[in-house]
Amino acid sequence: MLSTFEVVLHAVAVIVLLPLVVQSLITGSQPPRASWFTRYYSAEKHLTLAGNIFLLAVCANALLRLGLHFGYVPSSIGAQIEPVFHIVFAITLLVFLVLLIKAALKVHRAN
Repeated sequence: MLSTFEVVLHAVAVIVLLPLVVQSLITGSQPPRASWFTRYYSAEKHLTLAGNIFLLAVCANALLRLGLHFGYVPSSIGAQIEPVFHIVFAITLLVFLVLLIKAALKVHRAN
């Protein structure tokens, strides 16, 4: 069972973050213009895509947990799906971190 705080946190991720991520993936959002990370996003062109896919994995995990909590997803199916979501989460996190390190190295070499 999820606590009230966890339910609110997962609900915000699904209601607010999921539409933003899907819209960003569909339109091919541009990297941030006035941010500390602008140099990194411009140095590595796939960093934005990797970040969006990572956030999509986070939202999918939140949706699964809410479905399990409220009984929309049977616990037997949830027990089979949850490890797959954890693997996808770990892989997308690893890809994002590798691309971020590559971008940081490119920016460091340019300076």
